[in-house]
Order: sequence, then structure tokens, then C-alpha cells
Amino acid sequence: MTYGLLKSEPKVWSCNSFSTILGIYYLASFAKHSPKASPTLPGSIAMHFKAAVGTILATLAVAVGMPKVKAANILGSAGVAICIALFASPLAALKTVFKTKSAEAIPLPFAIAATVNCVLWFIVGWIDMKDVNIWLPNGLGLLAGLFQIALKLFYGDGDKLKLAEAKQAA
Repeated sequence: MTYGLLKSEPKVWSCNSFSTILGIYYLASFAKHSPKASPTLPGSIAMHFKAAVGTILATLAVAVGMPKVKAANILGSAGVAICIALFASPLAALKTVFKTKSAEAIPLPFAIAATVNCVLWFIVGWIDMKDVNIWLPNGLGLLAGLFQIALKLFYGDGDKLKLAEAKQAA
């Protein structure tokens, strides 16, 4: 969102303003419903809030404390890294997918939504905006999304008995 504001690009800041509001809502809902000591959560809820606040403060410091062009370049690069991590994160389940011959660990609705989102942003970033910070992460996200969908189509949700055995063994 801040990158779009710095670039005076309403296509970017308006869409991402809505996403920011949804992200804050998600974080609050997650904190409300998450167990205090979840074994699958890296760190505590408090650590996640501190990281979110730290990210917001660092973003504001860069945006306000640096020349506009330099701040946009820094925040654009950070945005690229975050987008790539977000879109590729379901691929962390690859080991499980190949071991169990099941893509149950890959969330199909997320993969489809991310793929459609990446197609649209890739087109806008490449053709309309000619902005590498828009088309590059979305091009990579598109590839990651297509790969996830391909795995889901190839493996499906697998044999439930084998999956239960694999989970017990782990």
C-alpha cells in the first residue's frame, strides 16, 4: 500500500488498502481464536503482534525518512520478497505431498485465488504499469500457483488411510 502511495499509483494503493484492512482483521481474529501455545505456530501471538507493529513502524520510517524514489525502491523490493514468500508458502508442504502421494496439505482455494490474482497483477504490472516490483513477484506467484494446482490435480487428496499412517509416523 505504501509503495503505491509513494509511486502515486491508485491501482496499487487502493487495492492494497482493502487488503491491509482485511489483514488487520485476520490478525485480530487469529489472535482471538489461536491457542496461546500452539505447537504449529512459530513463536507466540505476542511475537506476531510485535513483528506486525515493527513492520508497520519500519515501513513508515522508510516512507517518511527517505527521499520518495529511494523509499519506493526499498519498499518495492521488500514487497517483492514478501509476495514471493506468501505465494510460495504452500509449497513448504512439498515433502509431505511427495512422501504421502497426496496434495491434501495444499489448500486448493488459496492456490486458485492466488493464481487468478497473480495473472491479473502480472498483466497490469507488465503491460500497463511496466513495474518490475509488480510483475516479477506476481509472475513467480503465478508459476507457484500453477504448480500447486498441478500437484492437486495429479495427486488429489490421496488415500486417507495412508495419510493417517503418515501423520502417526511423523
